[in-house]
Amino acid sequence: LFLFYSDNPDNLHTRNFVSYSDDLGKSWSKGRQINSVMEEGADALPFHLAGPGHGICIRKGDYAGRLMVPVWHRRYNVDKTATERGYCVSALYSDDHGETWEHTAFLGQGIMANESRIEETEDGLIWVIRPGGGWSGRYISRSFDGGVTWSEPGPMSMGPANNCDAGVTHIWGKSGYENTVLVSRVSQIPCRRDMEVLLSRDGGLTFTDKMALPEGDAMPGYSDLCVIEEEESLAGLVHCR
Repeated sequence: LFLFYSDNPDNLHTRNFVSYSDDLGKSWSKGRQINSVMEEGADALPFHLAGPGHGICIRKGDYAGRLMVPVWHRRYNVDKTATERGYCVSALYSDDHGETWEHTAFLGQGIMANESRIEETEDGLIWVIRPGGGWSGRYISRSFDGGVTWSEPGPMSMGPANNCDAGVTHIWGKSGYENTVLVSRVSQIPCRRDMEVLLSRDGGLTFTDKMALPEGDAMPGYSDLCVIEEEESLAGLVHCR
């Protein structure tokens, strides 16, 4: 198990760490700082947060076993307007099971990309990205080389919803659900209230089905999804924020 976490004392600069457990979470290694991996080169940004949500381990093909986690970045503090903060995303990946980590190029500067999720599908990797500022909806980027390079993000065909973080997962190995991608999101546009899960049967290109969670007064925000393979069912985690 790998845990990425950050120390953010002034909301401007972050110190980022990774820890691991090899006994199913009973004990954890001392956190190892990984800022240097993300801050090489002239385009280094001072603020980095991994996630939110989970990373992945690639299951199939030439890159099976590669670990990957999305990270979002900000160049300036929140006292500037959103369009001036320099938001973008990148990913950390490891081919030696977490001994060393490498960093992809920054992505999504034009849409002020921030919180995002990466998932593997039958056709490669997809990156579902939350845009910032006046941008709406979700954007998607694709990779066919194990996440080293990515396409320019483009709008997803999902319909309008609250521009809050969304959970993403892919169903593996269940007959009738090949290349199925699920997205959990806040459905109410004016506020973070009520949730729904959208279903795509073509790896995230289109979403044809919608499963609404019961309406209520709860104020859910960020969410995550995972597949419980043993019972062929889904588990969802909702964070109130």
